[in-house]
Amino acid sequence: MHYSNLVIAIIKELELKLIKKRHLNYKIAAEKDHKMAQNNLAFLYKIEGTEKSLKKTFIGIKMQQKNGNEIAQYNLGICYQNEGVKKDETQAFEYYKRSAENEYVNAQFHLGGKRI
Repeated sequence: MHYSNLVIAIIKELELKLIKKRHLNYKIAAEKDHKMAQNNLAFLYKIEGTEKSLKKTFIGIKMQQKNGNEIAQYNLGICYQNEGVKKDETQAFEYYKRSAENEYVNAQFHLGGKRI
């Protein structure tokens, strides 16, 4: 194996281990109701090294928003606007609005250029 190929293989293996470690840490924190960890755990399902599934990501975020997680509400807006599910600008706006009403700054900033 060429030296640079060996280095690349080692880096990929380390990245995979790091992703799996993050997954475990986020899972532990999410079980303790840490909002950002719940959100990050859902998004890890989009990355190789975990059970890769956009559907699982969407379902995880949807469950979190029901508990008033303003970060999840914002991310559902992103899903409906850009990725993960069938595009629906109305749904996207509603989730951005809920998130903004729950004082999530990113959502407030996002809605700043849109009419409420």
